Order: sequence, then C-alpha cells, then structure tokens
Amino acid sequence: GTGSATFGNLNAGTYFIMANFAGNDEFLNDSANATVNVLKADSTLNVSDVEFVWNAAGTVEASYTGATGLTANVVNQTAVVNVVNCTITISGLNPGMYTLNVATVADNNHNPVTKTASIKVSKAASIVAVEVGSQFNVGDEITITVTNSTACTVTVNNKTYEVKDGKVVIDSVELGNGTYEVIASIAEDEYFTG
Repeated sequence: GTGSATFGNLNAGTYFIMANFAGNDEFLNDSANATVNVLKADSTLNVSDVEFVWNAAGTVEASYTGATGLTANVVNQTAVVNVVNCTITISGLNPGMYTLNVATVADNNHNPVTKTASIKVSKAASIVAVEVGSQFNVGDEITITVTNSTACTVTVNNKTYEVKDGKVVIDSVELGNGTYEVIASIAEDEYFTG
C-alpha cells in the first residue's frame, strides 16, 4: 500500500522523517527513513528611483518581505545614507547621476536580495538679490549691492560690470541724467543653475 503525509509551516532547514508500519495480518511491521530539505525563499524588495537638489537630502521609500530590515549605500561614493525602517535618506552628493544599492537583511527562512535605483542630484537654483538706491545726483557714486550664490555680473546702460566683494560701484557721471535698469546675471557653475 501507499500512504502520504503533509507537513506545513516548516522553517528552512533539514528534517528527518521516519515512517512506521505497525504490521497487519498479512505483513510484518516495518519502518523507513527519509530526509526533507526545506529551502529558503528569496526575500522581496521594491525601491524607487530618487531625485533631489544639491545641498539637500533625498528620500525614498522601500518595501520588503521576508526580511528584518534593509541596508543601503551609494555605489562608489562616500554619501551620507540613513535607513530607518523602510525610509532611506541620502545626502552629501554633488550634482550628477548615481546608483543606490539596497539589500534586505533576510530572516532565517529567506535569502537576502539586492536591488538598485538611480539617484539624480540636480543643480540648485541660483539666488541673486540686487539692492540699489532709487535716486542719485550726477557726480554721486552709485553702489549696487548684490547677494548671490555664484559668480555674478551687473549690466547698466548696456555696460557690464563684474561684482567684486558683493558690490559694484559706478560713477554717475558715466551714466548721465536718466533712468536706468540694473540687470544682475549669474553664470551656471558646478552646483547652481544660471
């Protein structure tokens, strides 16, 4: 004859099974042994791409099963990466494209898995503020104060002046009598948009 047995909720590992036949009127009692290997399943992991602006932090949510937690790092970079539960926070990267490496810390019944996501760090928006008086007399010095995030020039009456130590000083005799528009321009650099 034949028989069957079903075993549920076994943890990963190796189990030894002994089957015993008690015997009957026609057959003697007997026993047999078998080994059952319950293999670990892969844990699951989902993580999305992340984008943030330079000099800020980017955050991405991950999800997983069959694990007790996550680890994460930016490939070939010394970025600051913090993992709290399923939230991964990244900072300390210059503008550019990077790869985020995320892995599960598997439990006893699962294998760890690793996934990657892309990180895009964009340049920060340039900041410029111009301060200048509204009225001057011919012969006065006109001081234009500029607060900016990167190299800056000021254009007045189609003439361009370089900002030095946060200001431009113009002799009003150069301009003559009239009303003039002051235009501050910022050049794009490694960290800021123009």
